Amino acid sequence: MRSSRACCPGGLARLALALGWLVAVSASAQETSFDFRVTVLHATSGGAVRDGAQRFDRLLRKRVSYRGLRIVTSQERTVGTNRIGSVELPDGTRFRFRPIDPDGPGALVAIDMGETQGDFRLPAGKPLILGGSGWKGGQLVVVLELTR
Repeated sequence: MRSSRACCPGGLARLALALGWLVAVSASAQETSFDFRVTVLHATSGGAVRDGAQRFDRLLRKRVSYRGLRIVTSQERTVGTNRIGSVELPDGTRFRFRPIDPDGPGALVAIDMGETQGDFRLPAGKPLILGGSGWKGGQLVVVLELTR
């Protein structure tokens, strides 16, 4: 009587190889990483638009009432799918974001900034602008960009 192991040793090896390939493909799909830029702005009722903030001034001018605008910080983050990226804001709170769907244009990103929470489709090159809390006589504004 022959055992099943002696019958198909090549078949088992091919099956093991195929399963290993499927696991590797599945793991690489889950490990998709995205490059983000998080820019924190300070908008105030006095002052002027400072150097470096002109680009954001063009984006915000029709949406937010302010006179002064400056960049507080700008940070780059590389974040994998279902991993959490985090930036501490100047007021001590945390801005957290998590890419949850790498398929489609850009990425579907879950956002958590205190009371502001939600899922947003973020195409590359199209910033997501979020109003933050009051800080030092003005308001914080957080801009999240997918840079790839």
